[in-house]
Amino acid sequence: MMRPYSKNFYINENKTVHTVGDSAGWRIHPNDAAFYVNWAAGRTFHVSDSLVFNFTTDLDEVTRVSKRSFDLCRDDDEIGDSIETGPATIPLSSPGEYYFISPEDRHCQQGQKLAINVSAAAGPMAPPSSNPPPSNARPPSPRPAPLTHIVGDGVGWTIPPSDATFYVHWAAGKTFAVGDSLVFNFRIDVHDVERVPKRSFDICSDDQEIGDTIESGPATILLTAPGEHYYISTENQDCQFGQKLAINVTTTGSKGPVTSISSLPTSGPTTGSSPSTPGGIGPPNSSANTVAAALFATVLGLVLSFF
Repeated sequence: MMRPYSKNFYINENKTVHTVGDSAGWRIHPNDAAFYVNWAAGRTFHVSDSLVFNFTTDLDEVTRVSKRSFDLCRDDDEIGDSIETGPATIPLSSPGEYYFISPEDRHCQQGQKLAINVSAAAGPMAPPSSNPPPSNARPPSPRPAPLTHIVGDGVGWTIPPSDATFYVHWAAGKTFAVGDSLVFNFRIDVHDVERVPKRSFDICSDDQEIGDTIESGPATILLTAPGEHYYISTENQDCQFGQKLAINVTTTGSKGPVTSISSLPTSGPTTGSSPSTPGGIGPPNSSANTVAAALFATVLGLVLSFF
């Protein structure tokens, strides 16, 4: 059953309760800093769903923060109050990006952080109209679900061990779209990640950074705009040794109608004109033939009259 959420969204009465980390709960995973990144990958979160954070009271807590605070593992931009009593249930009341961290000492830096994207249950849609579309109207194409790309997969974000073009090959053939996310898995105080313009990317310079350098891993970066995106590690000679990534982000919408190229008109005679022959001599004229025939008949008649 569907009911209105707002004038632009509908939500589903069939609510889903997501237990964060499943049986592992909400805690540090010393050997897997990307645990919650992998947990969220492939899951779908909708308005009216809930998150349940299972943790031990007085040992942990959960705080919703802004993206900047999430990237930096800081709680100075918290959204709402920190929840210190577990288990904590947090309803997902509106669509958009949600970022959660544990503000306990260095928990976030060790991977106890969660980023999710919440959508309306049926996707963005207009409320029912009093004027229904024509029966032959083509339904809109479904928007693909956002993807989470783990940069370098199992290798993570590091100096390529033996191939300076490792990240070039990793990105080749992949499709990156607005709404997708990049996850950079790296060791804190060893590497970082920074978005830069192409010129800085080419010369491995961080003097024209786009946004803040992210020094706490794993770092999740949402792709919010189409175009070319360039990332480097600014530590030591990391970039010079190949720790750099260039991708092209496309929009997720329709590419629009394809404009066909009309056939150019072919040259040739127009209607009613006579084709020319080599040398510019046209075909015999029918009226000239008639005059010649009449003259020949007259001459022939005069000749016969003498006999």
